[in-house]
Amino acid sequence: MASNATTVTFLFTDIEGSTSLLQRAGDRYADLLDRHRAIIRAAVGDHSGTERGTEGDSFFVTFDNPSAAIAAALAAQLALLAEPWRDGFELRVRMGIHLGEATHGDEGPVGLAVHHAARIAATGHGSQIVLSDAARGATGTLPAGAQVMTLGSFHVRDVGIVPLFQLIAPGLPLEFPPLRVTAEVPGNLPVELS
Repeated sequence: MASNATTVTFLFTDIEGSTSLLQRAGDRYADLLDRHRAIIRAAVGDHSGTERGTEGDSFFVTFDNPSAAIAAALAAQLALLAEPWRDGFELRVRMGIHLGEATHGDEGPVGLAVHHAARIAATGHGSQIVLSDAARGATGTLPAGAQVMTLGSFHVRDVGIVPLFQLIAPGLPLEFPPLRVTAEVPGNLPVELS
């Protein structure tokens, strides 16, 4: 049987602190979530992405190339940051972009690269766009003023030790807490505790 695997660019998004936000917003959370979804979908549509799924407050989207995924993620982040969120409820969305092989099943792309993309997204913080080395390496043109900054190599759960990068651009925050991963430690000895 011939393989139908292709190279795909994945974008995963997730609202940071959504459970706490839901508890504070109560009945207003549905409106916040709907506005968030409209913003993400507009950016994805403007950059020829294909929505593959949503679960709770997250999106799973595919693109033909990393440049389109980066442009969509940046447009979405800038729109989310500019949105006048009602009643002081501010949504911050973490985003991760990865490029890899996927097989196309009845419900869309499947494979390890899909899981790796989700794990990479989970390393970030609200308003941050984290890229895998594969996505960074295959990126052609970046949006005007955007750059890719090296964050270092990290142990990402179920993926291993990988280099990660951050998209920086005018209008995006530059400083974030450390990624939600373990920094690579040379050798195989445990970290000394003090």
